[in-house]
Amino acid sequence: MTIAKCYKFVMTLLFVLIMCTACQSNRDEGPREYISLDELKSLSEKGASLNWGDFSSYSFEDIGSGLYI
Repeated sequence: MTIAKCYKFVMTLLFVLIMCTACQSNRDEGPREYISLDELKSLSEKGASLNWGDFSSYSFEDIGSGLYI
């Protein structure tokens, strides 16, 4: 095998490995979709100390026009 063929093979293999690694799914680390009733009850017990950071583990979608009244 010539050096050029070895180089092409290594680059192709590296590209395939990078693409396969990028396509892997890590569903365990993503935000949860729904709040269970028990979690909602524990959040409600926080009262005034409840803040937006308490909801960071849940997925969300911004809805609205963006205008504040």
